[in-house]
Amino acid sequence: MTYLEQSIKELEKKYGATFEETFGDKTIRELTEEDTDASVWLSYKVRLESVKKS
Repeated sequence: MTYLEQSIKELEKKYGATFEETFGDKTIRELTEEDTDASVWLSYKVRLESVKKS
């Protein structure tokens, strides 16, 4: 959980906003140079929510 939270914070710092603010309604396929970060970032968010519910 700590790893996921820290990783999300690093991406928020890098992009200066939350995932939703940075990528809005775009799907992963619509992204360009941010493809890898967006995919990883979203994965961390989903995994973190899952861990928090456990």
